[in-house]
Amino acid sequence: MGARVHGKTLGIVGLGAIGQADIVSLNCPLTESSYHLMNANMLGKMKSGAILINTGRGALVDEEALVSALASGHLGGAGLDVFEFEPSITPELLDFDNVTVLPQIGSATLECRTDMAMTAFSNIQRFLVEGEPLDACI
Repeated sequence: MGARVHGKTLGIVGLGAIGQADIVSLNCPLTESSYHLMNANMLGKMKSGAILINTGRGALVDEEALVSALASGHLGGAGLDVFEFEPSITPELLDFDNVTVLPQIGSATLECRTDMAMTAFSNIQRFLVEGEPLDACI
């Protein structure tokens, strides 16, 4: 189990050339407005050689555009804990030496797994009492 990042403080040491814009980390939820937030246009605006990290939701990134940006050499690399077509991974992403893929370990924290269990418990409890769960997606 790892450490939860939710509610934690991110410290950037040095806001000079090293601390700015070399790494973009996506940690936001997937909404209508954030779908393909990182598309060909946005990836093209990133600093040449920058690294994209996505630990938010897979569809924040247009993986076809990401493959193109990596293949062209524009991006320096990517770190992905989530994928656009989960549970599948865009096969071309596995061909790059500068891409690290992880099996959604972002939720592998004691706090997150406890929250998940408590949410499931609350949904069951609400369903038994009111006939519907708290979460509409269940």
